[in-house]
Amino acid sequence: MDVADHAKKSMNKKDLPGSFFPIGNEEQLIKIMLLEFSQEKFSDVVEIITEDDFTNEKNALAFKVIKQLVNENEPIDYYTVGKRLSENPKFNENGVNYLAKLTTSEILGSWDWIVNARVIRSYSFRRQLSRALESAKARNEDPQGESVTETFNSLLSELDAIGERIF
Repeated sequence: MDVADHAKKSMNKKDLPGSFFPIGNEEQLIKIMLLEFSQEKFSDVVEIITEDDFTNEKNALAFKVIKQLVNENEPIDYYTVGKRLSENPKFNENGVNYLAKLTTSEILGSWDWIVNARVIRSYSFRRQLSRALESAKARNEDPQGESVTETFNSLLSELDAIGERIF
């Protein structure tokens, strides 16, 4: 089992500090995408983040649906995105209603697409690093035949993989 697999088993979202979850930035980014969609800005954002960087599953699914709709040359608005979300079995509420609430909420934050994407990405890196370190710690405490050097090398490999996404 590599460090990433061990981290997923040993640590879940509720184990991380609340400061690792930029839900407001996620909601703000989805909100501004729906209210002021721009293909150019969206292209910049998808170079920074993926749906895996989101902490809120509904926001991750909304981002994924927006990407799909962009690829299909469909309109990006709360009705079209919401309708597609409602078709997804993982989305357990009416997508149009969820996005309507989101777009009318008073989320305080930046209206800058790139700022929100970078904040989301930054917190995603923090979560990945925290999981990798917690995994290495757990593996060191219960080595199951693994030497400290092997644990350390696995941690370095995981950190290298995380680092590749930074650059």
